[in-house]
Amino acid sequence: MINRVFIAGELCADPESDFEDPGCTFPLRVEHTDWSGELTETTLLVRVRGERRARVMTTYMKQGRKLMVRGHLSQGPEGVVVEAEGWQFLSDTVELRSCFLEPQAA
Repeated sequence: MINRVFIAGELCADPESDFEDPGCTFPLRVEHTDWSGELTETTLLVRVRGERRARVMTTYMKQGRKLMVRGHLSQGPEGVVVEAEGWQFLSDTVELRSCFLEPQAA
């Protein structure tokens, strides 16, 4: 089974460091079109693991900034969580519904 997600969204809050497990978490608001064609918003919890990676995230990302995350889904105590494997900071002028990804070699 393949478990890979690519999401682009806007941070709802500043990333919070996790002292028990080196890393940080933050909510990411994403827009998507549902099956009826209606534009809806969903907030997903994103987890970044590793002290160095979390330090980068908490230093440069603040509430309202836009971000594209590549990762996989996992089940945590908070529900479904996106485990970030990589990310790309996006300009504030980028419309999130117009983000396209280039195919990558496996």
